[in-house]
Amino acid sequence: IGYDSVLLTVRIARDWRPGTPFPVGRLRDGDGYAGIDGAFRFGRDSVAERALEVKEIRGGTTTVVSPAPAGFGD
Repeated sequence: IGYDSVLLTVRIARDWRPGTPFPVGRLRDGDGYAGIDGAFRFGRDSVAERALEVKEIRGGTTTVVSPAPAGFGD
């Protein structure tokens, strides 16, 4: 989550002018953000929602059953 936090802050701060209030509302972008392990976003309750891939372990190897979506489709 540390890596994702830095990416998110850099993305939002790109358009932020120092000396003005930080655009906290942009943290809740419904489309989410691209994270290291897949898309993530924050809900109205500030809880993180993640779109992760699902892997299956069988015979000592892993197989991707469902890849991580690039974003949220709602």
